[in-house]
Amino acid sequence: MAARSPLLPAAISACPPAIPAPRSQTLEKGLLAQHNRWRRRMVTHLLEHPGLFPLVGQSTGGVPARVRRLITRETDRQQALTRVLQETYTERDLGNHSDPLDELIYIMISRRTREGAYQDVFRRLQTRFPDWGEMAGAEAREIHAITGTAGMGVQRAADLGQTMRLIGNQFGRYSLDDLQDWTDDRVEGFLTTLPGVGPKTAYCVLMYSLGRAAFPVDTHNLRVLARAGVFHEAGLDLTHLDHKRGQAVLADLIAPELRHSLHVSLVLHGRDVCQPRPRCGGCAVNHLCDFYRARQTQVNRTSSLPT
Repeated sequence: MAARSPLLPAAISACPPAIPAPRSQTLEKGLLAQHNRWRRRMVTHLLEHPGLFPLVGQSTGGVPARVRRLITRETDRQQALTRVLQETYTERDLGNHSDPLDELIYIMISRRTREGAYQDVFRRLQTRFPDWGEMAGAEAREIHAITGTAGMGVQRAADLGQTMRLIGNQFGRYSLDDLQDWTDDRVEGFLTTLPGVGPKTAYCVLMYSLGRAAFPVDTHNLRVLARAGVFHEAGLDLTHLDHKRGQAVLADLIAPELRHSLHVSLVLHGRDVCQPRPRCGGCAVNHLCDFYRARQTQVNRTSSLPT
């Protein structure tokens, strides 16, 4: 069963276009508590990492109250970005799965593979191995007969088989349902011990299947957020990071209640508009984008030069 991306929490998605700051929102009690814990973490994080946020000291003087105001302004921008993209991309099913083992396999085969190709491979694997436990006893070449049709190497097939065996050994069955009762850190710690599974894959399982406030960062997420300028007021520069480092940096920088919706929107926007060669003129969020503003400033300067 596919796990469809939820829209923003009702208390947020019902807000007018001029989204109020978090302090004036009526969030559900649990979301509000989670949001406030995140804000406190961010104050500490920004002050303790001047290498990542070089403008924090300059703009706030290191005064916590001023840092909190900076975080409020950043949260307002994140909410506006999330709202506009959610309204722009109404078809939001990326094929992800509510079952954590299905999702783990789905993300493992999606890495560096075209969307249509890995979705086809997933369906064919399900047909060949209707019980994922059967994959544990299969040879890598048997799995690769399916995964190789999408250009995946033999190592990916070997990783899938070994992952199934390790899961069977850990839980006594071929299921990840026990992860529902684990903490986020414990889930991530276990999943990233599996071959071919990194933090992004673990975060996808956490977010899509376990309903946690994780924020997976793929190449589209990183590209769009680098251009938009997340935490730009603090001096954060994402432009030269690969997606692995981007995942580490961005893991906790998005407000928790926005993460699922924003992640899905950024994937869709990165595929459709904010491509490696961006189509800025047709972008619904160019008014929120540092890259677009800098580009337009350069165009205006060039056009004003004498000919």
